Amino acid sequence: MSVRNKYMKKIICIALIIILIICGGLLFKNHQDNDILKKILNINYYTSNVWDGYNFLFIDKPFLLRNFHTDDCILFSSKSEDFNEIISYKKVIKLNEGYIYRGICSDKIKQFDDYDIIDFKGKNIVSYVYYDKYSFKKDRIAFIVHENFHLYQNSRFNYNVGDKAIYNFTDVYTAENLALKQIETILLYKAISEKTNFQKYLRDFVMIRKYRYSIIKSEAKNYEEMFEKMEGTARYIENKLYNYRIKSNGLMPSELLTMESIYNANKLRDNSYYTGAAECVLMERLDIPQWQRRVENGEHPFDILSSYLNVNQNSKEIEDLLNLYNYNEILDSVKVNMELMISYLNDIYNNVEKSRYRLVLKHNPMDKGSYQLGFYHLEPLIYKNGYTVGVFTSYIFRGDSTTFYFGSIPYMFDPKENTYIVGINSLPKTADGKTFIINENDRYLRTKNTPKFQGNRVIVEL
Repeated sequence: MSVRNKYMKKIICIALIIILIICGGLLFKNHQDNDILKKILNINYYTSNVWDGYNFLFIDKPFLLRNFHTDDCILFSSKSEDFNEIISYKKVIKLNEGYIYRGICSDKIKQFDDYDIIDFKGKNIVSYVYYDKYSFKKDRIAFIVHENFHLYQNSRFNYNVGDKAIYNFTDVYTAENLALKQIETILLYKAISEKTNFQKYLRDFVMIRKYRYSIIKSEAKNYEEMFEKMEGTARYIENKLYNYRIKSNGLMPSELLTMESIYNANKLRDNSYYTGAAECVLMERLDIPQWQRRVENGEHPFDILSSYLNVNQNSKEIEDLLNLYNYNEILDSVKVNMELMISYLNDIYNNVEKSRYRLVLKHNPMDKGSYQLGFYHLEPLIYKNGYTVGVFTSYIFRGDSTTFYFGSIPYMFDPKENTYIVGINSLPKTADGKTFIINENDRYLRTKNTPKFQGNRVIVEL
Protein backbone atom coordinates (compact mmCIF):
# COMPACT_ATOMS: atom_id res chain seq x y z
CA MET A 1 0.00 0.00 0.00
CA SER A 2 1.40 3.37 -1.00
CA VAL A 3 2.20 6.04 1.52
CA ARG A 4 -0.51 8.19 -0.05
CA ASN A 5 -3.18 5.48 0.44
CA LYS A 6 -2.10 4.95 4.05
CA TYR A 7 -2.36 8.69 4.63
CA MET A 8 -5.85 8.87 3.07
CA LYS A 9 -7.01 5.86 5.08
CA LYS A 10 -5.79 7.52 8.26
CA ILE A 11 -7.67 10.73 7.41
CA ILE A 12 -10.87 8.79 6.66
CA CYS A 13 -10.60 6.90 9.98
CA ILE A 14 -10.14 10.14 11.90
CA ALA A 15 -13.08 11.71 10.06
CA LEU A 16 -15.29 8.71 10.88
CA ILE A 17 -14.30 8.88 14.54
CA ILE A 18 -15.14 12.62 14.64
CA ILE A 19 -18.52 11.95 13.00
CA LEU A 20 -19.28 9.16 15.50
CA ILE A 21 -18.33 11.41 18.42
CA ILE A 22 -20.56 14.23 17.12
CA CYS A 23 -23.48 11.88 16.46
CA GLY A 24 -22.99 10.19 19.82
CA GLY A 25 -22.91 13.57 21.51
CA LEU A 26 -26.10 14.63 19.76
CA LEU A 27 -27.80 11.37 20.69
CA PHE A 28 -26.65 11.75 24.30
CA LYS A 29 -27.75 15.39 24.38
CA ASN A 30 -31.15 14.57 22.89
CA HIS A 31 -31.52 11.65 25.27
CA GLN A 32 -30.61 13.89 28.20
CA ASP A 33 -32.99 16.66 27.09
CA ASN A 34 -35.74 14.09 26.57
CA ASP A 35 -35.14 12.77 30.08
CA ILE A 36 -35.36 16.32 31.45
CA LEU A 37 -38.57 17.00 29.55
CA LYS A 38 -40.13 13.75 30.73
CA LYS A 39 -39.13 14.42 34.34
CA ILE A 40 -40.48 17.96 34.54
CA LEU A 41 -43.73 16.99 32.77
CA ASN A 42 -44.23 14.32 35.43
CA ILE A 43 -43.57 16.88 38.16
CA ASN A 44 -45.93 19.34 36.48
CA TYR A 45 -48.64 16.68 36.59
CA TYR A 46 -47.87 16.07 40.28
CA THR A 47 -48.05 19.76 41.23
CA SER A 48 -51.35 20.19 39.42
CA ASN A 49 -52.75 17.69 41.93
CA VAL A 50 -51.16 19.55 44.85
CA TRP A 51 -52.82 22.88 44.10
CA ASP A 52 -55.83 22.55 41.83
CA GLY A 53 -55.34 24.61 38.68
CA TYR A 54 -51.60 25.28 39.10
CA ASN A 55 -49.35 23.88 36.38
CA PHE A 56 -45.90 25.27 37.07
CA LEU A 57 -44.77 24.85 33.45
CA PHE A 58 -47.86 26.42 31.90
CA ILE A 59 -48.35 29.72 33.69
CA ASP A 60 -49.70 32.99 32.33
CA LYS A 61 -46.22 33.93 31.07
CA PRO A 62 -44.17 31.75 28.69
CA PHE A 63 -41.67 29.62 30.62
CA LEU A 64 -38.29 28.93 29.03
CA LEU A 65 -35.70 26.27 29.92
CA ARG A 66 -32.29 27.11 28.43
CA ASN A 67 -29.21 24.91 28.16
CA PHE A 68 -26.26 27.06 29.22
CA HIS A 69 -23.76 25.21 27.02
CA THR A 70 -25.71 24.76 23.78
CA ASP A 71 -28.58 27.30 23.89
CA ASP A 72 -30.94 24.40 23.20
CA CYS A 73 -34.18 25.30 24.87
CA ILE A 74 -37.71 24.20 25.64
CA LEU A 75 -40.46 26.81 25.85
CA PHE A 76 -43.80 26.14 27.54
CA SER A 77 -46.79 28.33 26.82
CA SER A 78 -50.40 28.08 27.93
CA LYS A 79 -51.47 29.40 24.53
CA SER A 80 -50.27 29.12 20.93
CA GLU A 81 -48.11 32.08 19.89
CA ASP A 82 -45.38 32.97 17.43
CA PHE A 83 -42.10 32.66 19.35
CA ASN A 84 -39.76 32.63 16.34
CA GLU A 85 -37.85 35.70 17.53
CA ILE A 86 -37.16 33.97 20.84
CA ILE A 87 -36.62 30.37 19.79
CA SER A 88 -35.89 28.80 16.41
CA TYR A 89 -38.23 25.81 16.40
CA LYS A 90 -39.54 23.36 13.83
CA LYS A 91 -41.98 21.37 15.89
CA VAL A 92 -44.66 22.25 18.44
CA ILE A 93 -46.07 19.66 20.85
CA LYS A 94 -49.66 20.26 21.91
CA LEU A 95 -50.83 19.10 25.33
CA ASN A 96 -54.06 19.67 27.24
CA GLU A 97 -52.28 22.28 29.41
CA GLY A 98 -50.65 24.17 26.54
CA TYR A 99 -47.86 24.03 23.96
CA ILE A 100 -44.21 22.96 24.00
CA TYR A 101 -41.68 24.53 21.61
CA ARG A 102 -38.22 22.94 21.23
CA GLY A 103 -35.31 24.50 19.40
CA ILE A 104 -32.42 26.96 19.73
CA CYS A 105 -32.72 30.17 21.75
CA SER A 106 -31.92 33.54 20.24
CA ASP A 107 -28.42 34.67 21.17
CA LYS A 108 -29.84 38.15 21.80
CA ILE A 109 -31.64 37.10 24.97
CA LYS A 110 -29.95 38.71 27.97
CA GLN A 111 -30.38 37.03 31.32
CA PHE A 112 -28.87 38.12 34.63
CA ASP A 113 -29.49 35.13 36.88
CA ASP A 114 -30.27 31.43 36.56
CA TYR A 115 -33.94 32.23 37.17
CA ASP A 116 -35.07 35.51 35.71
CA ILE A 117 -38.05 37.30 34.19
CA ILE A 118 -36.83 38.84 30.93
CA ASP A 119 -38.45 41.31 28.58
CA PHE A 120 -37.68 40.32 24.98
CA LYS A 121 -39.35 41.83 21.94
CA GLY A 122 -42.24 43.03 24.07
CA LYS A 123 -42.84 39.61 25.67
CA ASN A 124 -42.38 38.89 29.38
CA ILE A 125 -40.74 35.47 29.65
CA VAL A 126 -39.78 33.46 32.72
CA SER A 127 -36.44 31.83 31.99
CA TYR A 128 -34.40 29.20 33.82
CA VAL A 129 -30.86 28.40 32.69
CA TYR A 130 -29.74 24.82 33.33
CA TYR A 131 -26.23 23.43 33.09
CA ASP A 132 -26.82 19.69 33.21
CA LYS A 133 -29.35 17.18 34.49
CA TYR A 134 -28.26 17.97 38.04
CA SER A 135 -29.82 21.41 37.64
CA PHE A 136 -33.12 19.59 37.99
CA LYS A 137 -32.54 18.06 41.38
CA LYS A 138 -35.49 18.43 43.74
CA ASP A 139 -34.22 21.56 45.45
CA ARG A 140 -33.88 23.46 42.16
CA ILE A 141 -37.22 22.24 40.81
CA ALA A 142 -38.79 23.15 44.15
CA PHE A 143 -37.34 26.65 43.79
CA ILE A 144 -38.87 27.05 40.30
CA VAL A 145 -42.22 25.68 41.48
CA HIS A 146 -42.19 28.18 44.37
CA GLU A 147 -41.31 31.22 42.26
CA ASN A 148 -43.67 30.32 39.39
CA PHE A 149 -46.48 29.96 41.92
CA HIS A 150 -46.07 33.65 42.74
CA LEU A 151 -46.87 34.39 39.10
CA TYR A 152 -49.93 32.16 39.40
CA GLN A 153 -50.93 34.12 42.51
CA ASN A 154 -50.63 37.43 40.67
CA SER A 155 -53.25 36.34 38.17
CA ARG A 156 -55.52 34.17 40.34
CA PHE A 157 -55.44 35.46 43.92
CA ASN A 158 -57.74 38.21 45.16
CA TYR A 159 -56.03 40.70 47.44
CA ASN A 160 -57.62 42.39 50.42
CA VAL A 161 -57.27 46.08 51.26
CA GLY A 162 -55.05 45.12 54.19
CA ASP A 163 -52.68 43.02 52.07
CA LYS A 164 -49.79 45.47 52.04
CA ALA A 165 -46.11 44.69 52.44
CA ILE A 166 -45.71 47.58 54.86
CA TYR A 167 -45.70 47.68 58.62
CA ASN A 168 -44.05 49.64 61.36
CA PHE A 169 -41.25 47.61 62.91
CA THR A 170 -41.81 49.24 66.28
CA ASP A 171 -45.35 47.80 66.27
CA VAL A 172 -44.03 44.29 65.70
CA TYR A 173 -40.79 44.10 67.63
CA THR A 174 -42.18 44.40 71.11
CA ALA A 175 -41.03 41.88 73.70
CA GLU A 176 -44.61 40.71 74.36
CA ASN A 177 -45.33 40.07 70.68
CA LEU A 178 -42.12 38.12 70.09
CA ALA A 179 -42.51 36.03 73.25
CA LEU A 180 -46.11 35.09 72.36
CA LYS A 181 -45.07 34.32 68.80
CA GLN A 182 -42.45 31.86 70.05
CA ILE A 183 -45.06 30.02 72.10
CA GLU A 184 -47.58 29.82 69.27
CA THR A 185 -44.91 28.57 66.87
CA ILE A 186 -44.03 25.80 69.33
CA LEU A 187 -47.73 24.86 69.45
CA LEU A 188 -47.90 24.85 65.66
CA TYR A 189 -44.81 22.64 65.54
CA LYS A 190 -46.48 20.20 67.92
CA ALA A 191 -49.67 20.23 65.82
CA ILE A 192 -47.79 19.50 62.62
CA SER A 193 -45.72 16.73 64.25
CA GLU A 194 -48.49 14.97 66.17
CA LYS A 195 -50.19 12.15 64.25
CA THR A 196 -53.31 11.58 66.31
CA ASN A 197 -54.00 14.30 68.88
CA PHE A 198 -52.93 17.23 66.68
CA GLN A 199 -56.22 19.15 67.02
CA LYS A 200 -55.55 19.84 70.72
CA TYR A 201 -52.28 21.65 69.90
CA LEU A 202 -53.89 23.32 66.91
CA ARG A 203 -56.71 24.72 69.08
CA ASP A 204 -54.14 25.99 71.58
CA PHE A 205 -52.23 27.61 68.72
CA VAL A 206 -55.37 29.37 67.48
CA MET A 207 -56.20 30.59 70.99
CA ILE A 208 -52.72 32.07 71.61
CA ARG A 209 -52.55 33.67 68.19
CA LYS A 210 -55.97 35.29 68.54
CA TYR A 211 -54.84 36.63 71.91
CA ARG A 212 -51.61 37.97 70.37
CA TYR A 213 -53.53 39.58 67.52
CA SER A 214 -55.71 41.34 70.07
CA ILE A 215 -52.71 43.23 71.49
CA ILE A 216 -50.83 44.22 68.29
CA LYS A 217 -51.79 46.78 65.69
CA SER A 218 -53.86 45.72 62.71
CA GLU A 219 -51.15 46.76 60.21
CA ALA A 220 -48.72 44.24 61.71
CA LYS A 221 -51.40 41.53 61.75
CA ASN A 222 -52.31 42.22 58.10
CA TYR A 223 -48.66 42.08 57.05
CA GLU A 224 -48.10 38.75 58.79
CA GLU A 225 -51.24 37.17 57.38
CA MET A 226 -50.45 38.43 53.89
CA PHE A 227 -47.03 36.75 53.92
CA GLU A 228 -48.50 33.54 55.30
CA LYS A 229 -50.94 33.56 52.40
CA MET A 230 -48.44 34.45 49.65
CA GLU A 231 -45.20 32.83 50.81
CA GLY A 232 -46.73 30.12 52.98
CA THR A 233 -48.81 28.66 50.14
CA ALA A 234 -45.78 28.74 47.81
CA ARG A 235 -43.63 27.02 50.47
CA TYR A 236 -46.41 24.44 50.97
CA ILE A 237 -46.29 23.44 47.29
CA GLU A 238 -42.49 23.57 47.24
CA ASN A 239 -42.22 21.19 50.18
CA LYS A 240 -44.76 18.80 48.74
CA LEU A 241 -42.17 18.06 46.06
CA TYR A 242 -40.02 16.45 48.72
CA ASN A 243 -42.78 13.85 49.03
CA TYR A 244 -42.84 13.32 45.26
CA ARG A 245 -43.22 9.60 44.51
CA ILE A 246 -43.22 8.92 48.26
CA LYS A 247 -46.42 7.76 49.91
CA SER A 248 -47.32 10.67 52.18
CA ASN A 249 -48.65 10.06 55.68
CA GLY A 250 -49.99 13.60 55.87
CA LEU A 251 -46.86 14.96 57.53
CA MET A 252 -44.43 17.25 55.77
CA PRO A 253 -40.64 16.87 55.81
CA SER A 254 -38.55 18.56 58.45
CA GLU A 255 -37.81 21.49 56.11
CA LEU A 256 -41.39 22.69 56.56
CA LEU A 257 -41.39 23.67 60.21
CA THR A 258 -38.29 23.03 62.29
CA MET A 259 -37.15 24.01 65.75
CA GLU A 260 -34.87 26.51 64.02
CA SER A 261 -37.92 28.29 62.60
CA ILE A 262 -39.31 28.48 66.14
CA TYR A 263 -36.21 30.14 67.51
CA ASN A 264 -36.28 32.51 64.53
CA ALA A 265 -39.86 33.52 65.29
CA ASN A 266 -38.70 37.12 65.69
CA LYS A 267 -38.03 37.23 61.94
CA LEU A 268 -41.59 38.01 61.02
CA ARG A 269 -41.26 37.69 57.25
CA ASP A 270 -39.10 34.55 57.23
CA ASN A 271 -41.17 32.79 59.88
CA SER A 272 -44.34 33.35 57.85
CA TYR A 273 -43.05 31.00 55.12
CA TYR A 274 -43.08 28.14 57.64
CA THR A 275 -46.21 28.98 59.61
CA GLY A 276 -48.24 29.62 56.45
CA ALA A 277 -47.12 26.31 54.92
CA ALA A 278 -47.92 24.48 58.15
CA GLU A 279 -51.41 26.00 58.19
CA CYS A 280 -51.93 24.70 54.63
CA VAL A 281 -50.88 21.19 55.66
CA LEU A 282 -53.27 21.29 58.60
CA MET A 283 -56.16 22.50 56.43
CA GLU A 284 -55.40 19.61 54.10
CA ARG A 285 -55.27 17.16 57.02
CA LEU A 286 -58.60 18.45 58.36
CA ASP A 287 -60.02 18.13 54.84
CA ILE A 288 -61.57 21.60 55.01
CA PRO A 289 -63.79 21.93 51.93
CA GLN A 290 -62.52 24.24 49.16
CA TRP A 291 -59.75 25.69 51.34
CA GLN A 292 -57.52 26.38 48.33
CA ARG A 293 -60.28 28.25 46.48
CA ARG A 294 -61.03 30.21 49.65
CA VAL A 295 -57.37 31.28 49.90
CA GLU A 296 -57.43 32.33 46.23
CA ASN A 297 -60.61 34.31 46.87
CA GLY A 298 -58.94 36.41 49.54
CA GLU A 299 -59.21 34.54 52.84
CA HIS A 300 -56.11 34.03 54.95
CA PRO A 301 -55.06 30.49 55.98
CA PHE A 302 -55.26 31.31 59.69
CA ASP A 303 -58.76 32.76 59.37
CA ILE A 304 -59.94 29.60 57.58
CA LEU A 305 -58.47 27.38 60.32
CA SER A 306 -59.85 29.58 63.07
CA SER A 307 -63.39 29.63 61.68
CA TYR A 308 -63.34 25.86 61.09
CA LEU A 309 -62.22 25.06 64.65
CA ASN A 310 -64.42 27.78 66.18
CA VAL A 311 -62.17 28.21 69.22
CA ASN A 312 -63.65 30.37 71.99
CA GLN A 313 -61.24 32.65 73.81
CA ASN A 314 -60.92 31.69 77.46
CA SER A 315 -58.76 33.91 79.65
CA LYS A 316 -58.11 31.11 82.17
CA GLU A 317 -57.00 28.71 79.43
CA ILE A 318 -54.76 31.38 77.93
CA GLU A 319 -53.16 32.02 81.32
CA ASP A 320 -52.62 28.28 81.85
CA LEU A 321 -51.00 27.92 78.41
CA LEU A 322 -48.67 30.85 79.03
CA ASN A 323 -47.60 29.33 82.35
CA LEU A 324 -47.19 25.89 80.81
CA TYR A 325 -44.84 27.23 78.14
CA ASN A 326 -42.87 29.50 80.50
CA TYR A 327 -44.03 32.80 79.02
CA ASN A 328 -42.35 34.97 81.68
CA GLU A 329 -38.96 33.30 81.18
CA ILE A 330 -39.26 33.66 77.39
CA LEU A 331 -40.29 37.30 77.81
CA ASP A 332 -37.22 38.08 79.93
CA SER A 333 -34.96 36.38 77.39
CA VAL A 334 -36.54 38.30 74.50
CA LYS A 335 -36.04 41.61 76.33
CA VAL A 336 -32.31 40.90 76.75
CA ASN A 337 -31.96 39.91 73.09
CA MET A 338 -33.83 43.02 71.98
CA GLU A 339 -31.51 45.25 73.99
CA LEU A 340 -28.49 43.60 72.34
CA MET A 341 -30.04 43.93 68.87
CA ILE A 342 -30.94 47.59 69.37
CA SER A 343 -27.40 48.28 70.59
CA TYR A 344 -26.03 46.53 67.49
CA LEU A 345 -28.28 48.52 65.14
CA ASN A 346 -27.32 51.77 66.84
CA ASP A 347 -23.68 50.85 66.18
CA ILE A 348 -24.60 50.26 62.53
CA TYR A 349 -26.13 53.72 62.31
CA ASN A 350 -23.03 55.27 63.82
CA ASN A 351 -20.74 53.33 61.45
CA VAL A 352 -22.65 54.51 58.36
CA GLU A 353 -22.63 58.06 59.72
CA LYS A 354 -18.87 57.90 60.30
CA SER A 355 -18.04 56.47 56.87
CA ARG A 356 -15.77 58.62 54.76
CA TYR A 357 -18.46 58.85 52.07
CA ARG A 358 -22.13 57.96 51.90
CA LEU A 359 -23.41 56.28 48.75
CA VAL A 360 -27.00 57.39 48.16
CA LEU A 361 -29.01 55.22 45.76
CA LYS A 362 -32.15 56.84 44.32
CA HIS A 363 -34.61 54.52 42.64
CA ASN A 364 -37.73 55.61 40.80
CA PRO A 365 -40.17 52.68 41.22
CA MET A 366 -42.16 53.90 38.20
CA ASP A 367 -39.13 53.54 35.92
CA LYS A 368 -39.92 50.41 33.90
CA GLY A 369 -36.43 50.36 32.45
CA SER A 370 -34.99 49.14 35.72
CA TYR A 371 -36.14 46.66 38.28
CA GLN A 372 -35.13 45.00 41.49
CA LEU A 373 -34.06 41.37 41.33
CA GLY A 374 -33.56 40.59 44.98
CA PHE A 375 -33.76 42.41 48.28
CA TYR A 376 -33.37 40.62 51.59
CA HIS A 377 -32.73 42.29 54.90
CA LEU A 378 -32.17 40.98 58.39
CA GLU A 379 -34.88 41.66 60.91
CA PRO A 380 -35.51 43.47 63.15
CA LEU A 381 -34.79 47.04 62.14
CA ILE A 382 -34.87 50.27 64.11
CA TYR A 383 -35.85 53.85 63.31
CA LYS A 384 -33.37 56.58 64.09
CA ASN A 385 -33.44 60.26 63.10
CA GLY A 386 -35.92 59.60 60.31
CA TYR A 387 -34.01 56.61 58.88
CA THR A 388 -34.74 52.89 58.90
CA VAL A 389 -31.53 51.14 59.96
CA GLY A 390 -30.75 47.52 59.17
CA VAL A 391 -28.50 45.01 57.43
CA PHE A 392 -28.76 43.66 53.89
CA THR A 393 -28.19 39.95 53.55
CA SER A 394 -28.02 40.48 49.80
CA TYR A 395 -29.22 43.13 47.41
CA ILE A 396 -28.98 42.70 43.65
CA PHE A 397 -30.17 45.34 41.24
CA ARG A 398 -30.05 45.58 37.48
CA GLY A 399 -31.19 48.49 35.36
CA ASP A 400 -30.54 49.78 31.89
CA SER A 401 -27.62 51.85 33.15
CA THR A 402 -26.73 50.46 36.55
CA THR A 403 -25.87 47.13 38.14
CA PHE A 404 -24.96 46.66 41.76
CA TYR A 405 -24.59 43.95 44.34
CA PHE A 406 -24.36 44.34 48.10
CA GLY A 407 -23.41 41.51 50.41
CA SER A 408 -24.06 41.48 54.14
CA ILE A 409 -23.61 45.17 54.89
CA PRO A 410 -25.37 47.80 57.02
CA TYR A 411 -27.60 50.39 55.41
CA MET A 412 -29.98 53.24 56.14
CA PHE A 413 -33.22 53.88 54.28
CA ASP A 414 -34.73 57.34 53.92
CA PRO A 415 -38.50 56.81 53.41
CA LYS A 416 -39.09 60.45 52.44
CA GLU A 417 -36.58 60.40 49.60
CA ASN A 418 -36.96 56.67 48.78
CA THR A 419 -33.18 56.27 48.95
CA TYR A 420 -30.84 53.65 50.37
CA ILE A 421 -27.62 54.84 51.99
CA VAL A 422 -24.50 52.73 52.57
CA GLY A 423 -21.05 53.69 53.76
CA ILE A 424 -18.09 53.66 51.36
CA ASN A 425 -14.47 54.68 51.83
CA SER A 426 -13.53 55.67 48.28
CA LEU A 427 -15.10 57.66 45.47
CA PRO A 428 -16.32 55.95 42.26
CA LYS A 429 -13.59 55.35 39.69
CA THR A 430 -14.02 56.03 35.99
CA ALA A 431 -13.56 52.94 33.80
CA ASP A 432 -13.80 54.45 30.33
CA GLY A 433 -14.94 58.02 30.86
CA LYS A 434 -18.58 56.92 30.78
CA THR A 435 -18.77 54.12 33.33
CA PHE A 436 -18.24 54.57 37.07
CA ILE A 437 -17.29 51.69 39.37
CA ILE A 438 -17.24 51.11 43.13
CA ASN A 439 -15.72 47.82 44.27
CA GLU A 440 -14.96 47.36 47.97
CA ASN A 441 -15.96 45.12 50.86
CA ASP A 442 -19.09 43.45 49.44
CA ARG A 443 -20.10 46.67 47.72
CA TYR A 444 -20.04 46.53 43.95
CA LEU A 445 -21.62 49.14 41.71
CA ARG A 446 -21.22 49.81 38.00
CA THR A 447 -23.17 52.67 36.46
CA LYS A 448 -23.28 54.81 33.34
CA ASN A 449 -25.17 57.50 35.24
CA THR A 450 -22.78 60.23 36.32
CA PRO A 451 -22.74 60.42 40.14
CA LYS A 452 -23.60 63.70 41.81
CA PHE A 453 -21.54 64.92 44.74
CA GLN A 454 -22.95 66.85 47.72
CA GLY A 455 -20.37 67.10 50.47
CA ASN A 456 -19.58 63.52 51.47
CA ARG A 457 -22.68 62.21 49.67
CA VAL A 458 -22.28 60.33 46.36
CA ILE A 459 -25.72 60.26 44.74
CA VAL A 460 -26.48 57.72 41.99
CA GLU A 461 -29.77 57.73 40.10
CA LEU A 462 -30.85 54.19 39.27
